[in-house]
Order: sequence, then structure tokens, then C-alpha cells
Amino acid sequence: MSDLEYLSCSDVADHLASTTTSIIDVRGVDEYSYGHLPGSVNIPSGKWDDANFVDSVVTSYADADRLVFHCMHSQKRGPTCARIFKTRMNLSESSNKPKM
Repeated sequence: MSDLEYLSCSDVADHLASTTTSIIDVRGVDEYSYGHLPGSVNIPSGKWDDANFVDSVVTSYADADRLVFHCMHSQKRGPTCARIFKTRMNLSESSNKPKM
């Protein structure tokens, strides 16, 4: 059993239409600049090693209902960054915990 929920494209579209869902694209800046999902925010996977940085991301997304971590090229970077986020989120004092 996975600790993350994997979503289909149609699931993501449904969530974007009905909830406060944010898409975090974890590809590098160059990859993101070649094309990305509308409304996504680029936070490259290389930044996720810094706990203070991740804590600031957790704080900035405290009001989101759901976060989608996206990487077009692999099924490793997105889930890895989501797990890092989730670990730091669970250590925070925020009462809101977005679904991932």
C-alpha cells in the first residue's frame, strides 16, 4: 500500500475544477521552461534537500486542499518530493494537512 495517492489526468482535472488544488512541478528549470501544466509552480527536485526551504513550502501551501507533485519524465522525482513534503508537513504545527 502506498503512502501517496496516484492520480490519473482526469482525476487531476476534476480536483482542479472542484477544490483548492496546487500542482508542484519538480522538474528542473530548463525542463519546466520547455512546457508545463497551466497554473503549475516550478520547485525543482534539487531544492528539496534543504529542510528550511521545505518548511517554507509547507507553510505556503497550508491552505491547499490537495497538492499534486508532477514530473513528466519519471515516477521517482514527484513521489520523492511529495514524501519529503509530507514528512515536514507532519512535523509542522499546522492544523491543515493537504492531501497528496
